[in-house]
Amino acid sequence: MNTQSLIALALSLACLAGCENKYDVNEKNCEPKNFMKLPDDQKREAFIKACLERITP
Repeated sequence: MNTQSLIALALSLACLAGCENKYDVNEKNCEPKNFMKLPDDQKREAFIKACLERITP
């Protein structure tokens, strides 16, 4: 498993309660206009990579 997969997994597991999480990798959150809502550059970069992997496996 590569680092990007681990990051994506960590982000997707961050909210197991089913709450609406801005780090969930889904179609709505992966819209480019939502990327800048993320406060941390490192998290934003990881999230964008996870979204790209989701779209282009």
